[in-house]
Amino acid sequence: MPPRGVLLAACLLLLCAAFCLPSPALGSSLLLGSGGFVLSRPLLLQGADVGAVLSALQADVAELKLKNAQLQGDLTVATQQITELQGTVAELQDTVTTQGVQLTDLNARLSAAESLSGSPTSALYTTVTGLQSNVSAHGTRLTTAEGGLSDLAIRVAAAENLDGVPTLLTDTVKAMRDLTGNSTLVTTVLGLRDGTGNSTLVTTLTNLRNGTDSSSALIQSLPCYGESANNTWKVYYTSQSPALRIDVSMAACGFSTPPQHVSASLYGNNKQFMTVGASSVYLLTATSFRVYILPLVVTDGNILNMTRTPEDVAALNWRINWMATR
Repeated sequence: MPPRGVLLAACLLLLCAAFCLPSPALGSSLLLGSGGFVLSRPLLLQGADVGAVLSALQADVAELKLKNAQLQGDLTVATQQITELQGTVAELQDTVTTQGVQLTDLNARLSAAESLSGSPTSALYTTVTGLQSNVSAHGTRLTTAEGGLSDLAIRVAAAENLDGVPTLLTDTVKAMRDLTGNSTLVTTVLGLRDGTGNSTLVTTLTNLRNGTDSSSALIQSLPCYGESANNTWKVYYTSQSPALRIDVSMAACGFSTPPQHVSASLYGNNKQFMTVGASSVYLLTATSFRVYILPLVVTDGNILNMTRTPEDVAALNWRINWMATR
């Protein structure tokens, strides 16, 4: 039975003992001593032993007191633990409060850093704003450069197509392309092309072409060549039979001394292979040399001298081709 039910039953028994008349059947008395309830002889109430019940109640009360003392001890320990926990909670609250303040500060600083609105003394703020300024300046310069590049591209295309704004360069190039106008350059180029004009370059090229510039080192270093006329042959008498000779002029070469090498050959329309002596040079000077030839004929398998007159070889168009070098 629960403790409260036992106490209630005990109270009812005491009331019955005090206020109810004892019946003859009971014949017992109830005494209250310093140690609790004492019965002089067994008290029966409705067939129940009241003394046994009270003894059980006393045992329950003692057990309840012991449990109560234990509970009070446990309560004291719990109170101490709660007090300690309250201190710990207070410390945690202080820590959380401090951390909250720090988090709030960090959040404010992070927001300021993200929006670049923090203190100007911040190294990050100073660096980033400096970069922003530089990037902005470079952006302006880049835009300007892009505009200039576009303008240059237009000007280059116009220069390539010769259809841009007229300039001295485009006008000159067009004149050179079309060989129009009267500029010195156009006139010189026309003179070079046509071999006309009196410019030094035209004169030099003409002299080189004709080999007539005897004072030119280039002309002097080049071979000089020519051809004799076919009507300047003369008769040369030998002990066997008449031969032919011709004096070849080299005056146009401008040699101041006899050349170191002269080669000669006989050219004609016919019969020139039947001669000897065409490659032999005699009487060499700075301006001329002489060649003797002996015409030949084959008779009965024999090679014999043949007489030919200057008129004969002129009709055959015999000439001396020659080349001379210093």
